Amino acid sequence: MIEAYETDVFMDPIGMKVWEKRHQYVATKLQALNCKRVLDMGTNTCKLIQRLSRSLEFTQIDGLDIDGLVLETQGIQNAKPDLIQNQYASMRKQQLVVNLYQGSALNKIQHLKDQKYDAVILIELIEHLQVEDVYLIEQNLFSFLRPQYVIVTTPNSDFNVYFNFEKQGIMFRDEDHKFEWSQNQFQFWAQNICQSYGYKIVELTGVGEHKIEGIKNGFCTQIVVFEKDTQREQYLNLPLMNLQEGQIRQICQIYYPFESKEQYFKREVVDSIRYILHISDEQYQFEDGSYQNYTTLSRIMQNHQISANQQIQGDYQKLKAYIQNISEFLVHENQFNFHESLVTLNYQSLMEDEENSEQLESDSENEKIQKQPYYSLGENCFSTNDNTFCSFSTPDNLFSQKSQPLCQQMALEEIELEEAIDY
Repeated sequence: MIEAYETDVFMDPIGMKVWEKRHQYVATKLQALNCKRVLDMGTNTCKLIQRLSRSLEFTQIDGLDIDGLVLETQGIQNAKPDLIQNQYASMRKQQLVVNLYQGSALNKIQHLKDQKYDAVILIELIEHLQVEDVYLIEQNLFSFLRPQYVIVTTPNSDFNVYFNFEKQGIMFRDEDHKFEWSQNQFQFWAQNICQSYGYKIVELTGVGEHKIEGIKNGFCTQIVVFEKDTQREQYLNLPLMNLQEGQIRQICQIYYPFESKEQYFKREVVDSIRYILHISDEQYQFEDGSYQNYTTLSRIMQNHQISANQQIQGDYQKLKAYIQNISEFLVHENQFNFHESLVTLNYQSLMEDEENSEQLESDSENEKIQKQPYYSLGENCFSTNDNTFCSFSTPDNLFSQKSQPLCQQMALEEIELEEAIDY
């Protein structure tokens, strides 16, 4: 409903919509609170999950919604990694897993409690509940799940004066809303939560200012951030009255691409070797335009990225074995040969053709990545119907389970090394 008033009512010099501001606030606040594992209750189309996944700090983001059809269509589409996430892979140092569940926020679900979430988020959810059901979701959140933080957003009815609802015969912003609280009502509810369940208010704020009157009637969306009060927790008696046990159905589990410490070091080693070979003074030009560079293992060993590795430090034989072991990271246009103290790099194609070839290969890679099935439908384990997936987009243990030819085609960089090393 309020989308029709975005231009006329709201002040925003950069053109962000109110729902985008809500998501921005939540993402920023969760990072400031150092939350790693979060649950988006009432996730709907998973737009918040999509926003949170662009941050590198999270290790688990789960979404719960009663509408399984929405989760299976728009939810999965928004929650799965896109090309941007593959660019983030080298920056993400820990695995991010996203789980989507179909279930009710009014039931206690042991599986969700076992996840020990740092924070649970309710964005524009409670106003869709019957008034008597608000008490149930309170118990579920603050008595059963009891995360460290809870963030709740809901419409501010005081702000509705700018929408001319009376002339249209409309009571609320959405036809599915059962109520909308004023600022005083929302603050009273938040304070009551703190008294009843042993939480404290970290922040009571909002997003969406009127472009002329500012926050004269408050924000369009009002927000409260709760934090568990550990000092009061031991003195509380928290009965779960009328809260029924419920079941959930896992819609999918999604693994986001990331780079482990070992993968990071491999990439650094490969980049170092490639750089040393490219700047080598000794090279030979062939008639077809290709050329050969020479460098020594001693020179490679002196590089700080390689010399810092305790596994191969000061040992030429281990260095040669290590380079052979990480061969899939090397570009396939190059041919490396290893000798006792010499490494040669043969370029098999003209340099002017190489850039065009790399661009075509990059475009082909992007097409494959876009079609990549990152998620599984069905039970609790990760699976896919297609074996063609990117090695850097899945858990390490899955890479070895897939057919090697297809995996090698989709690896970031690869090269065929000589099987026999001349010692």
